[in-house]
Amino acid sequence: GAAAPAGGAIDFRRMVGRGGSAADALDRTLYAHPAVFVVEYALARLWMSWGVRPEAMIGYSVGEYVAAALSGVLSLEDALMLVAGRARLVDGLPAGALLAVPLSEDELAPHLGEGVSLMAVNGPALCVAAGDEAAVAALEEALRARGVVSRRLRAGHAFHSRMMEPAAAPFRELLRGVALGAPGIPYVSTVTGGWIRPEEAADPELWVRHLVRPVRFSEGLGTLAEEPSRAYLEVGPGRTLGSFAAQLAGSPGRVVAPSLRAAYETADDPDLLLGSLGRLWLAGVPVDWRAFHAGEERRRVPAPTYPFERERFLVGPGARPGARAAAPRPPAKGRDMAEWFYQPVWRQARVPVAHLPGPVADPDGEDAPWLLLADGGRIGELLAERLREGGRRVLTVRPGAESGAAGEDAYTLQPDEPRGYLDLLRALRARGAFPRRIVHLWGAEPAGTGGGLEGFEREQERVLHPLLYLAQALGREALSESVRLWVVTAGAQAVESRDVPHPGRATVLAPCRVIGQEYPNVTCRAVDLAEDALEGPAAERAVGQLLTEVSHPLPDLETAYRGAQRWVRAFEPLRLEASAGALPIRLRRGGVYLITGGLGRIGLALAAHLARTADAKLALLGRTGVPPRDEWDGLLAAGDGDETVRERVRALRALESAGAEVLVLRGDAGSEADVREAVRAVRERFGALHGVVHAAGVAQGGMLRLLPETDVAELRRQFHPKVGGTYALHAALGDDPLDFCLLTSSLSPILGGLGFTAYASANLFLDAFAQSRHAAGDTRWTSINWADWESGEESGDAAAGIGATVAEFEMSTGEGVGTFERILSTSASLPQVVVSRGDLHQRLNQWLARERPADAAPADAAGEAAGHGRPELNNPYVAPRDETEERICAVWSEVLGVRPVGVYDNFFELGGHSLSGIQIVSRLREAFQVDLPLTALLTSPVVAEVALVIEELAIERVLSMSEDELRQLQ
Repeated sequence: GAAAPAGGAIDFRRMVGRGGSAADALDRTLYAHPAVFVVEYALARLWMSWGVRPEAMIGYSVGEYVAAALSGVLSLEDALMLVAGRARLVDGLPAGALLAVPLSEDELAPHLGEGVSLMAVNGPALCVAAGDEAAVAALEEALRARGVVSRRLRAGHAFHSRMMEPAAAPFRELLRGVALGAPGIPYVSTVTGGWIRPEEAADPELWVRHLVRPVRFSEGLGTLAEEPSRAYLEVGPGRTLGSFAAQLAGSPGRVVAPSLRAAYETADDPDLLLGSLGRLWLAGVPVDWRAFHAGEERRRVPAPTYPFERERFLVGPGARPGARAAAPRPPAKGRDMAEWFYQPVWRQARVPVAHLPGPVADPDGEDAPWLLLADGGRIGELLAERLREGGRRVLTVRPGAESGAAGEDAYTLQPDEPRGYLDLLRALRARGAFPRRIVHLWGAEPAGTGGGLEGFEREQERVLHPLLYLAQALGREALSESVRLWVVTAGAQAVESRDVPHPGRATVLAPCRVIGQEYPNVTCRAVDLAEDALEGPAAERAVGQLLTEVSHPLPDLETAYRGAQRWVRAFEPLRLEASAGALPIRLRRGGVYLITGGLGRIGLALAAHLARTADAKLALLGRTGVPPRDEWDGLLAAGDGDETVRERVRALRALESAGAEVLVLRGDAGSEADVREAVRAVRERFGALHGVVHAAGVAQGGMLRLLPETDVAELRRQFHPKVGGTYALHAALGDDPLDFCLLTSSLSPILGGLGFTAYASANLFLDAFAQSRHAAGDTRWTSINWADWESGEESGDAAAGIGATVAEFEMSTGEGVGTFERILSTSASLPQVVVSRGDLHQRLNQWLARERPADAAPADAAGEAAGHGRPELNNPYVAPRDETEERICAVWSEVLGVRPVGVYDNFFELGGHSLSGIQIVSRLREAFQVDLPLTALLTSPVVAEVALVIEELAIERVLSMSEDELRQLQ
């Protein structure tokens, strides 16, 4: 029981399971928190009585008191007293509100301020903010203006936030008489995100901090995930925490079992509990069946020798009539490492016969206006003229100081004003002139922005930023129309030997890949022209070549024209053998090597390899550095503070124990002054510098940002370490005869990926910079498009995963180091090397050409999904209850190949994955004409919740309509 407001006690047995006023009373913190503790503790003891004993635990908020009581840190009596007393103190505080936000902690931080603070970190891109009602409402509105769909949580107070601080002192007094013991069962503290240590458990201040500090559940799950074989059991009502565990700490197929149904489920609680017991037992969790059957009689009955029902299960892929054959799943594990490498090349390709002069062929045979973003150059003028001669209506947009109409079918846009692009599309729709063919020509002009970092930034303002804003506007306005977008550049690619590309223009290729992945109704293609083809007689031929591209449904994602020849981008296999025990050709014994980002996991792994194989002298540049050497012993002995710093110190100690000479430098890799000072310090200490690895980048977890949430600040954040660092190194190194300068890029420039626009753009620069240096005769530079390093910083190999990387294609640290050695072992001068565990061509087909994967639902002769029956789920089937749910269920059923789909069925449990998620969101956007974000499937993975999100978005869309738009809607 808990102390009632007027004394006496409350018997929770009279409240739990009842409706009406009893259920309403449980909404009060005063009663809710003790009730949660009682239910969770009783459930845990029930599981343990059946022999299901935890090897580790993690608790969420009040759940941490349950873990402490089960572990022996608290007695049951003290735990009950603390929970009830804590609930009473919180209940007396002013009311507050909670808001779930699909952003990372770093992304949410700038929006937090007076009155609102971080309450919980539940995932890499899922946080909860807490504060007073007004502040939370303001935050909700600010996020909505940026296109971030947040959701209120049912709560009466701003738990685990600054609003809890008035309760800290009286709660500290409650703790004075409590005996705190050592944990008998290990559990993870959500105050620190790490394993609870005896001294922490015995410290009353930890429990005070638990009251007022955010819940670091995501970090705690990461700690648990260090042991990959664990099964997860949620001890409490619902499956919310289990869903987080499945998405963040689990691998495909991991068992995550609930104990009680969620509020929206209709399953019988005992049935669900026993079903979970069976799932755990099948997963290898020991169960004491004698204890389970104690006091009950059981008898065996023979199973029937016939099947209960006739149901067809498909074996092998089917084929949709007239469609391409499905691409087989790319092999990954066990593939010979020598076959992991590829080299980007340009191949000559045929030029389709242009339908000119005369009417311009439309790829889809639709009569819709064409929109040209042209800057007044010769190419734009000629293209508009030829299209009009071909019978097309052409709308032109030029960059200008103000946005608006500049004449009939002519407009101006402020390039750096995002709102103008959306206003333009809405104005065109109102005129019945919404474009279905768009040609972005602002990157097709002679270079005039200058070199270096300043020139790069001007290129982004002129080319990349407008393309980003255009894509965001299309994502909000082109909800059902199929749109074709061509991005035309000049001199962005190194196609022929005489080409020296402009790295600043190559960044536009990142959104060219990602736009179609996040907005499947938009097809984006890139065309690169030679700079000398922009003016004079050559411009006539260049325009004819452009008309060839835009007038035919060509599959090539990247095309270039040089003279009369058409080229397409391809990737050739590049077999790289190991060095067979010898020192790699590009390493020298006792060489001196500088690694930017050298204190990161990859940087330290490469440093250890260089020290072990080449007795190298190492200089490691990091932004945060490490404490002075004379503090290392005390830091490691104390065991407190930042665990990341301790890991770095241990790694440095290991390097020195192996005989390496290490110089740790603190500085910003994106600062030219810091990099110059680092290079000077290396030469002063070691007398030479033989090689550089540029591994600096944004910290783990800070890369994924979908197109609606990507802004210029995010681009600059990604560019600073990679782009700024590369220019800084180039300036600091001068003409030094280095053996190599390796740039650590990723697969994101090649495969794209949901949320990777800014990250892929930064890595595309690295690839283009290395290509440009080789074209200029400086062969020191090589960019490595690495696959993900297992459980480390994401490098983009997630390639369109929803909240998770593709573990099948990850490299272990040893494998990553092995690819590094093979690249240094080749004598070939390679500006760019691509590393992929799986077959790269099949992955390109899957993620960019969007071929149906081998395990997707096949189709029957009628063209409908010939899927299988609904799998055995923890929740029973509940039919759709209205038209919205019916339409959503139909889309899920067709895409996932599952029949029927119930309104409480979980997307991931039905076999949903990244590709099917893209298809579902695209179909729902078209069906309901709302800007449904991809994060909806992560934060609301059941039909009933998606329906609520769609209805909210539909209401917002109607409220934002003008009177003319409302009349058209009616």
